[in-house]
Amino acid sequence: MRSTVEDIVIDAGNTSVKLGVYAQGRLVDILRMSYEALPKALPDFCRTRPVRYCLVCSVGPEVAWERLVSCKKMLKLSLRLSLGISNVAELHSEVGADRLALVGGTALAHPRQSVLLIDAGTCVTYDFVDARGVYTCGNISPGLQLRLNSMHQFTSNLPQLTFSMPTDDTTVRRLSTAGCMRGGAVDGLAGEIRYVVEQYRLVHGDFKIVLTGGDSAYLAERLKNTIFAQPNYLLDSMYVILKHNIEICEN
Repeated sequence: MRSTVEDIVIDAGNTSVKLGVYAQGRLVDILRMSYEALPKALPDFCRTRPVRYCLVCSVGPEVAWERLVSCKKMLKLSLRLSLGISNVAELHSEVGADRLALVGGTALAHPRQSVLLIDAGTCVTYDFVDARGVYTCGNISPGLQLRLNSMHQFTSNLPQLTFSMPTDDTTVRRLSTAGCMRGGAVDGLAGEIRYVVEQYRLVHGDFKIVLTGGDSAYLAERLKNTIFAQPNYLLDSMYVILKHNIEICEN
């Protein structure tokens, strides 16, 4: 049994669960579990490590989290939590918990600052929080792999590819079909992001930009003046929300 008290955040996705373990304000461990293993693996974890507080962000199957996690207090990500967003009453319930976690953690981490959050994953989402905490949802568009999948699915001869950075010479001198497809996907998405940023600047002036998600590393070299997020940005955002709401509960 560990003596250091730990807090956990649970990112319950569509097909698997990621658990972030925080001790003394730092991410010290990440565990991944399948939903099939969850009923045994999560209680076993709690028996061997002292869990104080827990935040669950779920977009996956229904789980009786209270039965699986032994802790002092559990919170679930929803609009009922304090997220640093001033217009919560206006938000539609369709805004996903994972999107709320990213936006809420970003708003709390950058108080009184305007922030554009770009999450480049399977799909790309754009979310904006202004200096007053007013949140507006932005575009949703296909990510890099979805762009490649579409080119294959809706044409007769283009191949099915897994995304990797094109190795052909440059944007204007590529020699292979695969290089042209991969280059078109990443250059097209980078161009889209630059355009969206320009449109936000026309309305909001200057603001911070946070880029996260699995495809962010591919886009980094093509984008400038961007804060590139850490690989575990969603977990860190959830932990910011957990700390903030526990402080409210205890004061």
